[in-house]
Amino acid sequence: MFLKDEDYLRLLSDLDGYLGQSLVQDMSESAMQYDYPIGLLGDVRLHLNHYSDFADAKMQWEKRLERLNRDNLFFMMYTCDRDNALAFSALPYPRKVVFTPEDFGIECQINLGRFLELIDNNMEDFFK
Repeated sequence: MFLKDEDYLRLLSDLDGYLGQSLVQDMSESAMQYDYPIGLLGDVRLHLNHYSDFADAKMQWEKRLERLNRDNLFFMMYTCDRDNALAFSALPYPRKVVFTPEDFGIECQINLGRFLELIDNNMEDFFK
């Protein structure tokens, strides 16, 4: 499963509110272009890319939701967008990290710039 940046930030801005909603299938034309189901929690789209049908995805979602320990959450995000990284860092969660391809000067950030550079160069210099 994955969420696009904007959906993830919206979800985290009201986590209890969104998780209190029932997951429904997005039957819109834009959702039908994918070869996997799209779920909706209100206006948040969940790309359920590891499932071929929505019923199975929803069943697994509900099982995982039951096991969720809201007192022990850790949030992470990868984004190339500085504004999204800043919005993530402003969320009221103490345990979070945002991975970025460059330094945005954010306290909860891990800059992957040099690592991504090495990957682009087939990691030739990684073990030197």
